[in-house]
Amino acid sequence: MAHILKPFILLVIKLLSTNCYTEMLDLWLSELNGNKIRVLVELKRHLSAKAYLRGFTRGIFGTLLFPIFAPISGSFEATKNFSVGVQDIVYKSGLTAQQNYELYVTFVRNYFCMTDDQQYWQCCDLPAFDDSCETIPRQAREVMHVLMDPVQSISVFFLYHWCIRAWEDYRHTDAMVQRSLKSQIELYCPDPCYGGPCIYLQGVKNPFLCKTVGPFENEYVCDCNTLHEWDPNLQLCVPRNPCLNKQFPPCVLENTLSCIAVGQYEAHCVCKTEFMGPDCSLPRDACVERLNQSSPTGYANCQVQHGNKCYPLLGTDYYTCTCVGSYTPSLTVSEDNCLNRLDPCWKANISVQTGLDSLDHYKSSRRKQKIKATGTEVAHYTITCLNGGTCVSSADFSRSFCICPKSASGETLFTGLNCETPIGVWSEWSLPSACFPQKCGKTRYQWRRRKCLNTSYPDHLTNAEELSKLVYYNFSGTPRQNVYCMGTTEEVLPCEPLAPCSALRLPSRMREELFDYRSLYYFGLITIAQVVFSGLSWYVVSTPILRYIHKRSTRGSLPT
Repeated sequence: MAHILKPFILLVIKLLSTNCYTEMLDLWLSELNGNKIRVLVELKRHLSAKAYLRGFTRGIFGTLLFPIFAPISGSFEATKNFSVGVQDIVYKSGLTAQQNYELYVTFVRNYFCMTDDQQYWQCCDLPAFDDSCETIPRQAREVMHVLMDPVQSISVFFLYHWCIRAWEDYRHTDAMVQRSLKSQIELYCPDPCYGGPCIYLQGVKNPFLCKTVGPFENEYVCDCNTLHEWDPNLQLCVPRNPCLNKQFPPCVLENTLSCIAVGQYEAHCVCKTEFMGPDCSLPRDACVERLNQSSPTGYANCQVQHGNKCYPLLGTDYYTCTCVGSYTPSLTVSEDNCLNRLDPCWKANISVQTGLDSLDHYKSSRRKQKIKATGTEVAHYTITCLNGGTCVSSADFSRSFCICPKSASGETLFTGLNCETPIGVWSEWSLPSACFPQKCGKTRYQWRRRKCLNTSYPDHLTNAEELSKLVYYNFSGTPRQNVYCMGTTEEVLPCEPLAPCSALRLPSRMREELFDYRSLYYFGLITIAQVVFSGLSWYVVSTPILRYIHKRSTRGSLPT
């Protein structure tokens, strides 16, 4: 059945297409009249091209503007010659768009008016349609098949191909040609920036700045800020890869192995072994950061928070520690460290200074210990408890102190930081003094005194060879006179009460009136006033008296 219907269907299609071409022939002949003036209409004023103000649609063939029909001869070879010819004639570099359009229309007319035997078709010069023109040449049908509408499609077809070729030439020519070509493109080609497509986009620096880069839709570029870049596929300002920021690079290039983008705005720098830091700008400091970041740093191993020191070998993964005080390296750790801490009550050689006559005993003891007697040899970092004192340290070995021995009765025998000060022995109490008052009084007392008799010498101290230099100097040389004894040197004792002592005593109210503050205040003012008045009175009265006496004495001394 299919092979029977196929020839019939092809015949129907051929008849319909022939009738269609015949109906449009009169319109085509009038449009291709050689005497007609051809003026290229701007895209903005073109009726059929207004839909393409923001750019041609990619794949425009197959739309209402350029529909695709089956070729007349059954293959695409029928339209190949016309399409190739249009591509060759539609754009000539150096010519304006109007000049190219005139060449294009001339080519279309000549191609349309060519018969199958390559003769000129006389119907193209007739003023109206004639019955002799019913047989349309193959090339004329080819043009009608491609362009469809001679009124609108001829110019739109030209603008489509001319704009594509013009933009291609614009991208590959010099600046002078670009300026002249740009004015033609702006006049006859679509503007994808028409309507402000950048206004509502995020990441845009200037929403009113848009750059056209082609004749097709979405061939525009928005002005993105420094943190974003334009993506022509998404038509968005997408976050820029922070590793590609040339203005503010996140990593120092010569010190970095690689840069890894983390999120939208952050970058992780993988530094070379000799460098460190968030941007690989610092020489590697093993005290701060290790090559293997899971390994403890030099600061952690040296425990610098306790006063120890860490010294890095810059540019490498090595460091050294200087331990202070009771800190020492731990042998269980392969790297240099100060993780071990000695008990501060552990005994060590003391520091002594030679050249003093009073140190012979200590020199001999040091010679037995094979310590040279040339200055200060060994530092002692903790206290030494003397005279039987017991050294006690804290759980973390950070502090230590001495507990001094006591007597059988519970009295402390020594005092001081090192139990170096013996507590003195009191003398007997002196005889009590006479009671005071002696002959009267209900409350009477007497007192007695005693002295702290002990004095201390260095030879009296036990474990003196372990005594620190500071403690030794405090007790060397002459005996100390200020010996510490527990208790007081004087004691007050009560006496037997006697009869009250008689005394002139005013009643309490009279005492209050006499010694009242206001009474004393007024009394003082009155006294001062009397003194001043007496002085003025004497001055006033004494002046004439003295003058009279002086006058009398003067007369008596004159000669008679």
